[in-house]
Amino acid sequence: MNNGLYMFPTGFGFEYAAVNAGLPEEFIDRFAQMSTVSINELFELYLYLIDTYGNEFGHLAPTASSFMFHSTEAIQSVMGSFINFNSRSINLMDPRFLNFLELSGRVYSDWNAQSGGGIVSSILSLQADAREAVFRVRGVGLNSIDAFFTAEPPIFMHHIPIADDNGKLLLDIPGIDSQIWSGICITSRADGALAWELTKSMVYAYAYPVGRAAIDSLYGIPNPWGSHSLSTPILRPLFRDHALRTFEEAFETWDKWFPPLQTFVGFDDPINRRDQIENAINRIAAYNEQPMGMLSPMIPRQLYMQPYRQFLNGLIDAETAAQRMQNAISLWLIE
Repeated sequence: MNNGLYMFPTGFGFEYAAVNAGLPEEFIDRFAQMSTVSINELFELYLYLIDTYGNEFGHLAPTASSFMFHSTEAIQSVMGSFINFNSRSINLMDPRFLNFLELSGRVYSDWNAQSGGGIVSSILSLQADAREAVFRVRGVGLNSIDAFFTAEPPIFMHHIPIADDNGKLLLDIPGIDSQIWSGICITSRADGALAWELTKSMVYAYAYPVGRAAIDSLYGIPNPWGSHSLSTPILRPLFRDHALRTFEEAFETWDKWFPPLQTFVGFDDPINRRDQIENAINRIAAYNEQPMGMLSPMIPRQLYMQPYRQFLNGLIDAETAAQRMQNAISLWLIE
């Protein structure tokens, strides 16, 4: 299509950010009023906190446990909003991208996130992050425990999806876990009609796994999509029933493997548990109608990192850096 090879996604998760519950109430309220948040907005909120409350909270990094906030990932995440792969064009001179450069120049002037991720199954992990970071961003797909069940007392609060500058929810980074983001390629040599029938059959199989595909071989429990994350399937209307079924069948095994879980999410009785699960899944399902964009457009790093590093080191200004990136990426898109 348009002389390009496209991939049809079969499953994916989108990113969430939460705010440290130990920060000033005024700051938490600013964050809680947002329905989605962009990387630029997270940077602006972080800089506001440092400018306003630096004496008390200046030691905190912007975020913990996130690939997204490593500078090489953050710039790609924002850059994707200004690339059109169909027309093979790019506009990094857009004021919104220049604003990202200026904000990131301030954020990364004395701090740079280390790539990290992982699954949180205990309060201790969250408490460690709370001592270090303003926000907590899920870096490995849509994690149902962290993002939708609030610990008592709260440690990170008000999880909201991260969106790009065009309002699209950002999909997790491809390639970190093929179960979180996976796809099917149909080449130009294929029988198109037959390949499409196979693709639809495979998507249906993801939605209704049977036999060995339905069981996690390690734990012997129903196989949740995305391994340790609650990924949104391409057949979005199926999400709610599939997620509820997975929770209902797997929770007893989770209790055995993760003893702190009941305390973590406040599950003292089955009724409370069921209500929290259903509320969480309904909240995720409400986002299923929103458009999504790639967290990373997978642009080769050598095309943009040299001018970006030169900017971060104060050798060139934002406009010069953006123009050099645009020139290099434009040639790559054409080729």
